[in-house]
Amino acid sequence: MKEAKRLADDGIYLNENRSDNPKEMFKFIRSVVSSKRLNSASTLLDVGCATGELIYYLKCNHPNLSCTGVDVSNAMIKLAKTRQPNESFVCGNILTKKNQKMSQYDIVICAGVLQIFDDIELPIQNLLSSVSPFGMLVVAGSFNNHNIDVLMRYRSGGSRDIAGWETGWNLFSKETIERCLKKYGKHLSWNWFDFEMPFPLPEKEDPMRTWTISTEHNSNQLINGAAQLLYTKVLCVSVGRIDHNV
Repeated sequence: MKEAKRLADDGIYLNENRSDNPKEMFKFIRSVVSSKRLNSASTLLDVGCATGELIYYLKCNHPNLSCTGVDVSNAMIKLAKTRQPNESFVCGNILTKKNQKMSQYDIVICAGVLQIFDDIELPIQNLLSSVSPFGMLVVAGSFNNHNIDVLMRYRSGGSRDIAGWETGWNLFSKETIERCLKKYGKHLSWNWFDFEMPFPLPEKEDPMRTWTISTEHNSNQLINGAAQLLYTKVLCVSVGRIDHNV
């Protein structure tokens, strides 16, 4: 599988420090994963951690967590280590071959990453392999309620650079994600949670950074410059037992 990367990410995360103004998605993730589970967990892995903003937010609320962040960007990992020297940050990627021995964690979070890949089966398998028995995998991103998968590429208008096409906004159906979960072979149970922005976001200079518009069904509908309406969800997967109370 070809490694994919959203090229714009370094330019965003390296030039901004939003640690003290956490994303609404971070707050939502914490709200759907029970405080009981977060407080009882001892280890947490953030896959695609960027500069560690999610880990910073969770540590502020659950200081007993021992956190590890993984990202493909050396520059972002270096900055994360500078900002949070007491946590573990390593450079790595989710496309590492399956079946190799992996460390396991009580909670594994992967937010806004799966949309980069054209094939998500191996990433999902690797994420699940990183969850300890009776642990939880938390995946956040945009997913399709309809059983349709979409592979998407974008570039600045007028460009003739064939190599300039970027990924990062692929759309997979809930059915596709659940099919990958069912193939894993362990006893899993899961729940989906719909996320909506609680307030409007203005359009930004970079058109591929999401903002909101008002629609008939949602006063704060997320959209990007590729004219994609984004239906964001959080998937919580309990590993090793049936547990509908996440």
